[in-house]
Amino acid sequence: VGARPMSGNWLAELDGRRVTVEAPASSANLGAGYDCLGVALELTNRIELEVRGWSRGEIELTVDGEGDSELTEDRENRFVRGLEAALVEGRGDLPDGVGWRIGMQNRIPLSRGLGSSAAATVAGVVAGNALMGGPLDGDAQLRIATLIEGHPDNAAAALLGGFAVSASTPDGVAAIRFDVPRELRAV
Repeated sequence: VGARPMSGNWLAELDGRRVTVEAPASSANLGAGYDCLGVALELTNRIELEVRGWSRGEIELTVDGEGDSELTEDRENRFVRGLEAALVEGRGDLPDGVGWRIGMQNRIPLSRGLGSSAAATVAGVVAGNALMGGPLDGDAQLRIATLIEGHPDNAAAALLGGFAVSASTPDGVAAIRFDVPRELRAV
C-alpha cells in the first residue's frame, strides 16, 4: 500500500484496500533479561488484510497453518486488536460497521514460547499504520503493541527485528535494536 494521508471520510477511502504484512517469531527472556531482551527469528507469519467498509462489523478470518480452528474470529484476536488500536491512535475513532477480511499464513506455533501473540499484535499495528499512510512512528507502534502485550520484549523484537533490548519507562517504552551475530543460530 502506498503511503498517502487519509481525509475525514477515511472508511470510504479504505473500503476494499488490501495490505500484506509479515511478522517474525521471537524468543525473549534471554538470560537475565526477563521481559526486556528479545531476538527475532526467521520463522514468520504472513497476513493479508482487506478492509470491508459497512460490513456490519463482521470479521472473516481464514487461517492456513498454526492456529487453524483455534484463533478467534472477533475483536479479541491479537491481530485485530493491534490493527484497530493503531487506527484509533492515528485517526481517533473507528467507524461503525467497519469489518475485516483476514487471511493468515501462520508458521509460528501457538503457546510454544516463540512470540506468536506478539507477532500477531505487531502485524496488526503495522497493517493499520500502512492503511493510514504511515503516520505512526516506531515508538508509537511499539507503545501500542506493548499496551496490548503487557511487556515489550517480544513486541520489540517482532517490530524491530534483530536483537532488541527494551523497557517500559515513565516516559513510555524504549527499545534499542542490535544486529544478531551471523554465527548465532537458534535451535
